[in-house]
Amino acid sequence: MAELLSDELQTLSLNDRLKQVEAWLEQVYGGEEIPAFEVNDRTVKVLYGLMLRNQSQNRNTQLVIDDLRQKTDEYRAEGQRLNCVLTDVNLTPSSLSQSGVMSLRTVANTALVLQTKDASDTSFLLAVERLEDELDRVIENRQMEQQSLARLVIKTRNALHQNGTLHRVLQSLEEQKTIQQKEMQKQAKDISFVHAKARDYKGHIKKRQAQLKASGADPSLYHQTLVSQSQSLQALKEKIVPLKAKLDSYQDLPPNISEASVKIEEVKRQVAALDEELTRLINVMHI
Repeated sequence: MAELLSDELQTLSLNDRLKQVEAWLEQVYGGEEIPAFEVNDRTVKVLYGLMLRNQSQNRNTQLVIDDLRQKTDEYRAEGQRLNCVLTDVNLTPSSLSQSGVMSLRTVANTALVLQTKDASDTSFLLAVERLEDELDRVIENRQMEQQSLARLVIKTRNALHQNGTLHRVLQSLEEQKTIQQKEMQKQAKDISFVHAKARDYKGHIKKRQAQLKASGADPSLYHQTLVSQSQSLQALKEKIVPLKAKLDSYQDLPPNISEASVKIEEVKRQVAALDEELTRLINVMHI
């Protein structure tokens, strides 16, 4: 359709297309006044395209109508033929019983519902088979939907469980937050109190130092000086301990050098005896 419109737009001039459009509009409005429109290339092109589509649709619709009319004639002829056949065998609708008429209507309605070509057994069997195939597809789709629904239910339960867990964790965190906030507030108050006391003490210290300085007190008597001296004294005591132990070891020696030499020789003999005893014990252990 687009190619046909493009070809006709190339072959026809603006005036030719305008004439065809005006004729089409007169036919559409059926003698009524045609609404005014701006005459330019774009407007005429749009209206010309609408005209071609409308004419094509009208032709298609007419073909369908003609086909339906032909089928109506064929069905009417077939109905007349069947009516003649039924009349020949004396089976007119008026000769049928009420039960037969109802059965006939049931067969006709069933054929209409099943959309069969006719009321033959073959047509009914094919229609039923088609319905069974459709039923199988519906059952299969239903099973797939049930499986999908089951998976969704499992996912939903897991999500609800996770949601509950997260909710409990959130509550626990909120409680911890409340407790920690109280503790932090208490600590903040304590820190503020300590800072205030420190400032107070610092002011008192400066005041007392000023008083001591004004009274001419010896700086060596200050607490800081005494603490420093105490630490120095403790360090000296720690240095004296090993020196004192060394001095005590020398006090066991005789005052005379000769006697000290004798004492040393005696100790050497004792050491040699201990070495021999140790060697003997080692030899015994090896044996």
